[in-house]
Amino acid sequence: LTAPLAAVAAVAGKTAVDFEFALAKVQAVSGFTAGEMGKLEAQAKALGASTSKSASEVAGLQLELAKLGKSQGEIEGMTEGILSLGIAFDEELGVVAAEVGATLNRFGLDASKTNGVVDVMAKAFGSSALDLDKFSNAMAKAGPTANGLGISLEDTTAALGVLVNNGIDASTAGTALTKAMVTLAKKGVEPSKILGTLFNGGLSVAESFELFGDRAGKIIPVLQANGQQFGELSEKLYAADGAAATARATLENTAQGALDRMRSAIEAAALSLSEFLLPAIVQAADFAGGLA
Repeated sequence: LTAPLAAVAAVAGKTAVDFEFALAKVQAVSGFTAGEMGKLEAQAKALGASTSKSASEVAGLQLELAKLGKSQGEIEGMTEGILSLGIAFDEELGVVAAEVGATLNRFGLDASKTNGVVDVMAKAFGSSALDLDKFSNAMAKAGPTANGLGISLEDTTAALGVLVNNGIDASTAGTALTKAMVTLAKKGVEPSKILGTLFNGGLSVAESFELFGDRAGKIIPVLQANGQQFGELSEKLYAADGAAATARATLENTAQGALDRMRSAIEAAALSLSEFLLPAIVQAADFAGGLA
């Protein structure tokens, strides 16, 4: 029995070391108290034991939110929604957390709006050519300006979705849409009418380039040919409540989802076992250091 038990101990020890280090990074960045870290640790363990993501992956999500200056309570409240989006679209949780947090900041939204943001993102990813990477690249350019003009996340996302659907590179779409919005604002167009003008302004190709210049002019014919597509996508995004959780449930209700949950449950069991091993690992390391 010695060899199998040694193998189990090795796996449990590695799982524990990884999780402990992931939590330590959260604390190092955030400066949270022991009590606050205890709550985040408990949440990470619980989600790691019951979902297809491991406790260490959840801690990685918490780390990215801590980097954005979120409080312990905000991180706890944001985690479930971000987890749903990550599971639904098979994305790394830390990357999802960073983008959701950045989107909240771009549109001046507080942490309580996290579920709304992840639902809009989930519906957009399932209804257009946008994915997490394209959304991030495009929204980094267009989001702050759209918010400054009072244009909603839903309408901004729908406009970007139309452009990406039509083969325009996401970063180019974000930059060009920003230029177009700013140009109309400078011309005195009311912010509430800017997107309507872009999609339904009836401009010729020549007029588009004359008014918006080379960078933004090239997207105007695309926008004006797809006003209906914009309206339909925007409507879906405004009605996106629950989209992330629904998409997550669809992915989890598969054989692969079951296997992933089983893997996480095994890791959770190893993590529980390892609580007895970590002190021994630390002592062994200290002893080895003393010999050196």
